[in-house]
Amino acid sequence: MPSNQPTPEAQEYITKGNEAAQHSNFDAAEENFMKAAELDPDYAPIWYNLALAQQNIGKLEHAVSSYLRALRSDPELIEAYINLGALYLELGFTDESIDVLQRALELDPQNDELFVALGEAYSDAGLFSDAVEAFRQSLTINPANEFAATNLTETEDEMRNIQESIELSQKEIAEHPDVLDGYVNLIGVLLDAHSFTEALAAAKLIEQKFPDDAAVYQTYAIVYGAIGDTNKQKEAWQKVVALEPDDSVSWSYLAEVYSETGETQQAIEAYKRAVTLQPDNPSYKYGLAIAYQFAENYSEAINALKEMVAIQSGEYEDFKLEIYNSLAETQNLAGLYEDALATTSIILDEFPDDSSALYEKANALYGLNQTEEAVATYEESINNDPLNFAAYDDLAAILLKNGQTKSALEYATMAVALDDESESALETLASALQEVGRTEEAAEIQERIKDLHLMFDDTTGWDSDNN
Repeated sequence: MPSNQPTPEAQEYITKGNEAAQHSNFDAAEENFMKAAELDPDYAPIWYNLALAQQNIGKLEHAVSSYLRALRSDPELIEAYINLGALYLELGFTDESIDVLQRALELDPQNDELFVALGEAYSDAGLFSDAVEAFRQSLTINPANEFAATNLTETEDEMRNIQESIELSQKEIAEHPDVLDGYVNLIGVLLDAHSFTEALAAAKLIEQKFPDDAAVYQTYAIVYGAIGDTNKQKEAWQKVVALEPDDSVSWSYLAEVYSETGETQQAIEAYKRAVTLQPDNPSYKYGLAIAYQFAENYSEAINALKEMVAIQSGEYEDFKLEIYNSLAETQNLAGLYEDALATTSIILDEFPDDSSALYEKANALYGLNQTEEAVATYEESINNDPLNFAAYDDLAAILLKNGQTKSALEYATMAVALDDESESALETLASALQEVGRTEEAAEIQERIKDLHLMFDDTTGWDSDNN
């Protein structure tokens, strides 16, 4: 079970870490807290202090990882939620920030600072009405909270500016009712304001007025994309390409939606059309290669990616790292481990710290039964990208299989902290807990897996093994 007090061995390093932090020597603080975590990985304050040290030396992704690990050991550590929410926002992970702060408020609904942080996250996401409500709630709890008052004023000003933009667009439409651009501008403003119902109503209006204009259905596609209705979005792009069959951009967007809906063959055909219309566009060729990969047509994917590798031009150079990593990934999926290893060597010669390349190298090494080297490479990948869920997940499973249960337990715990709906990570964690005699916790994890099956089977038919 997670410990309430650190072990004496870990406490020595905690004390050293705290002393270093008090003197602003955060590198030393990080080093000592990491040693403490190795000795007592279930003591949440170690991970929390480690995260603080990492933040102070600019290791923001590492700090996210450490805060998540702290919360895995102590799900009620409010300070970790607050800091993690702010850190997510700083890194541009707005949805994650909102989710973390909402969970924290379930534990501490009278925390005015949490409402301020949530309001900032809502504002960053363009959810201004929700932001206003959060700031007002903060002031209800603590009328002296100056940050809440300032943010409330600024957000209300932003809402007024949006309303003025809406009124200007409406005025433009009233003056020029037969000009499509005015309606499109209005819909754009409504989408920025997250007024999806009004944006959809405006889209339906322009469809009635301009039924044969492809721009109408492009607008529809954008609206449905914002709403999250993928099937309607697909239908809109289908209408666009029917009206403008030589528009390569629309074919590429349609291909993306086909990929999202799992219609891999249709995605391939749409990307082929885009490539035919604009053969020098690297993003279309890359999309086609990935569509082949999703369809498990690995030979075509490899051929397409190799063709891109062979092209030496500025546009393709911009895609270089992505192309090589996808080539290595596809080669691994096809069981061509020697080829994948050769590809990752090319990448790592130029980008020695690239986490994705290291991850694919580790996969290739494991495929070649070079387990010890694979484990070291997975660890290197994680060190360069501490939010690389797949590396934690794979490494935990390999270590458990090889009888290194303690290490497997820690990596599986981190994997679940990053994604608590991953069946593979949960299964590994449950098995590791069972191996070390923590049977009650293992049973809880197994119940969690059953709950996930019920949740997804009853609602979406989602298959966690293929997610």
